[in-house]
This record gives sequence, structure tokens and C-alpha cells, in this order.
Amino acid sequence: MFRKLGLPALALALVLSLAAATVAGCAPKPAPKTLVRVGIQPGVFVTPYFIAKDQGFFDSKVIEIKEASFLSGGAMNEGMLSGNIDIGYLGATPAIVAASRDPRVAIIAICDLSDGGEGILVQKDSKINTPADLRGKKIAVAKGSTVHRFLYEVLKNAGLDPDKDVSIYDMSVEDQVTALQTKNVDAVANWEPWMTKAEKAGGRRLIDDSKAVVRTYDVVYVNSDFAKKHPEAVKAFLAGHMKGAEFKNTKTDEAAKIVAKVLPLTPDEILTTFKLFIHPDLKAQLTPEFFGAPKEKARADIGYDVDFLFKQGLIKSQPDLGKLVDTQYILGLSK
Repeated sequence: MFRKLGLPALALALVLSLAAATVAGCAPKPAPKTLVRVGIQPGVFVTPYFIAKDQGFFDSKVIEIKEASFLSGGAMNEGMLSGNIDIGYLGATPAIVAASRDPRVAIIAICDLSDGGEGILVQKDSKINTPADLRGKKIAVAKGSTVHRFLYEVLKNAGLDPDKDVSIYDMSVEDQVTALQTKNVDAVANWEPWMTKAEKAGGRRLIDDSKAVVRTYDVVYVNSDFAKKHPEAVKAFLAGHMKGAEFKNTKTDEAAKIVAKVLPLTPDEILTTFKLFIHPDLKAQLTPEFFGAPKEKARADIGYDVDFLFKQGLIKSQPDLGKLVDTQYILGLSK
């Protein structure tokens, strides 16, 4: 049986109800999440991203990830320049190509330093045993890629003129495996996991970039318009990436199992490939070896790539290195 409220009690209940509604209405609303459209090339080099995504290292209160996959840096650049992706993972040289076309493109971190993850392969039964033996041979490479510059370096160090002593064909990495297997070319220059695939198809490594004079990098690049509008989202993304790199470096076996979920390689194959890539975490990124000092080694090497692409006629103008490499977001993580 219900008890009727008197007027005083009813008035008090109404006041309390209104007060509660007012307090609820004044409660601060959570800031909206920023959608970050991320471009990747499936490969071991993007391991920190795979781990960060799997382990929830990207702050879901700040950013929401939408992923797009590309087979080449050129294809990803089209996505970046058309405004369809905000942040991407690719080699330093295609990032430079994008920046030469649009000054809004900036490199904001090093994803990895290749230490054998790129190289030149020949057929297993080939009589090519040294780079000098490539004279007069047909070589396939994805022009404008990081391994393209490495190929030129190897040929020159072997006393060959890359523009006269060999025939170089522009070819995607996936097509290179078949071309080498069918002996349509004598050698290919590519990167993991395509190097491993080429070996399985009867290829043999002639030389890899662990012998490189100028180091080879994959980078994280961004549309600076997006970064300026959403700096906290960019920092949140980089923070997640750096946690992924630290995880890979400290829990290597577990990391290999995570990457095996998304790449057509076994955990053991991935562990072998891990040895070919150095993934710097935040602490490493902030050393002079990478982007932690005014005259960083990585910035100088990227400047070398800028010169190479310009001399090859692959870019019409050289982007300003001071604007191309933008470290403010990664330096912001250390504060």
C-alpha cells in the first residue's frame, strides 16, 4: 500500500530531483576520440604497430584506428596525398618522394633500422657469387624504394656503373619472386618477407644491407595538416607504437607469435627475421643514433636518400630536410 506525500515532502523531493538533474547535466563530457587512418605495408618491419594493436597499447580513449593495407610505398603515397590516410609506415625513400610532391608530408619517427632486412638475391644455381659478377645482368627492383638506393650503393662499391653496366627493371616486390624463379631476371633487390619467399622459391642471398655504408630505414610519416589539428592524437599513436617496440625487444618470443597472426610466416620464421630489423623504442629514438640530437645519424642518412632520389630524377625537387623530419611529437613524449 502506497503512502501519500504531503506538500512539504513533495516540494523537497522535487527540489532534490531538479538538483540531481542539474549536476548530471553539468558533468563534463569525455573528449571525442580522433579517428586515425593508418596505412601499413604488411611485413615484419611494422611489428611495433601489430603488437600495439594486439595488446591495446593505442589509447582507446584518445584515438580510434582505421587500418588500410598497401603492397608498396608508391600506392601508400597515393593514399596519403589524396587525404585517405593520416599516418603511414613505409621506407624512408618513398616518404621522401611523397614530401617532394606535397610539403605537408613529414617523417615523425623511425620505425626500424634494417640490419639485413633488405638485400639482393640471385638464383640458387647462379654463377653470380659477388656483386661484381652482376656486370651485364638483369636486375629487378622497385624504383624509389630504400633497397633501390642500396642496390646502387652495392654496384658502385663493386666498381660498376649502375646506369651502364647492368640492366635495371622497375618491378614490384611480389612480381620479383616469380621473375627470379622463372629466370626472367638474374637478380632481384627486395625486402622481407619477400626475401624469404624468394629463397623458398629457389633464390640465394648475394648480399644484404647489414653491409650498407648508409643505413636503411623504415619510417612513420604523417600528413602535417592532420598532425597540427590533432597533435594529441599523433602523440597517442606514437606512444602506442613505442610500447609495441619495447614489447618486441623485451618479449621477443611472445611478439613473434603476435606477428604470426597477421603475416604468412611461422613464429620461428618471424624470430629469424626479427634479427634483421632494429626497432628502436622511445629511449633509443631519443639518442643521437636516431632523432635525439641536432645532428642525428638518422637525419643525415635520410638526407643522403634525398640526394640519391634527386640525382636519379625520381624527385623533381629536394624537400627541406628541416621540415621533412619533424621530431616535435616524439620529443613531446619524453616530457
